[in-house]
Amino acid sequence: MEHESFLKSFLSEVDERGYLKHRESKKIEFKKRFSFGSLGRYARSMAAFANAEGGYIIFGIQDRPRVPIGVRKDSIDDVDLAKITSFLNEHFSPEIKWEIGTVDVSFHDGKTLSFGYIYTYPAEKKPVICRKQHDSGNLREGAIYYRYRGQTKEIRYEELHMIIQETIAKEREQWMRVIKRIATSGVNNIAVLDLTRQDLTFFHKDEDRVVLIDAEIVDQLKEKVVFVEEGKFSETEGEPALRLIGEVQPIDFDPNRTHPYNYKTLAKELSKQLGIEIKQYDVQALVYKLDLKGNRKFHMEVRGLHMFSDLAKHRITSFLQTRQSEEDVDLSSYLTELRKEYFKAIREKRGEQKT
Repeated sequence: MEHESFLKSFLSEVDERGYLKHRESKKIEFKKRFSFGSLGRYARSMAAFANAEGGYIIFGIQDRPRVPIGVRKDSIDDVDLAKITSFLNEHFSPEIKWEIGTVDVSFHDGKTLSFGYIYTYPAEKKPVICRKQHDSGNLREGAIYYRYRGQTKEIRYEELHMIIQETIAKEREQWMRVIKRIATSGVNNIAVLDLTRQDLTFFHKDEDRVVLIDAEIVDQLKEKVVFVEEGKFSETEGEPALRLIGEVQPIDFDPNRTHPYNYKTLAKELSKQLGIEIKQYDVQALVYKLDLKGNRKFHMEVRGLHMFSDLAKHRITSFLQTRQSEEDVDLSSYLTELRKEYFKAIREKRGEQKT
């Protein structure tokens, strides 16, 4: 999206008093300046934009009256992007896609001002849901925020119903395309590539055969890489391709090698690496927090035991180190609170199953 040309045109339209002609709308929200103390409020608006049609938070507009006053460019350019991303991922799911930048706008009186913006894309998977409360941002756990004309509110039934129906329609359309392709090619000629589990399944007469795919290749495939056969490659402009060379050879898959840790041994490894005592229940809470179960690159169930890979260990370690260094969190206290959150979620789930 060409943010610069749009914002220059939008922000330069002022009346004879110097007031901005445009008001806040379904796709526009104004802020006087950027402040990390208001990150919760920004996140709320970003989630609302993601659940609607996308939109901008524009920094440098004074409210009542709406006067363009601009911001210092470094107040936006020097923003810690990792901190914003971490906050969004901690408080909302699925992921919110966004970008930040500045734009210089020239006015009729010869004055030039800099403005900051955060643009949020419409979510591919809706709805985006608040997963954790945050008082300063007025975020409520379980809430779905939606952008209405000039304001962010918790979603109404009509809009939520529309999102659900659109999601069902998209999934139905995708399934119809898959079924049509299977019907055309035949079940025995079809393989399923699972980008989450990172494997390729071939459906043979007696049993399914699974080929594991390297994580780096999976990342390429997520960007819509095309498979072509060696010797039949014809480059198409603008279309990336992944060439498969030679034959795919079956390999022995040893979960003891790829996923060597259970909860207890993973707790010992993490304790040694981080220099604090981490208990088995802490690991269970962290696995729940980071949603590692069911993803083959992190977790497998082997003979009734939950087993974890080195990638899972690295993911948990990075998560805790980030909280400790960037947010100045005492890890022991944090793990105590996380255990409480985990046990509460387990109790609630068991209560739902009973009813």
